[in-house]
Amino acid sequence: MAKCNKCGKSGLFLRVNDKGLCDNCQKKQEIQLNSNQAQE
Repeated sequence: MAKCNKCGKSGLFLRVNDKGLCDNCQKKQEIQLNSNQAQE
């Protein structure tokens, strides 16, 4: 069973990426990285 490393969500059909993040956490991380780059 997959489990997200950031939010702790788990489930039989939950997909995680190679870093162990679910889709929602991965999108949040991408948005945060993009906003950090825009501020620089």
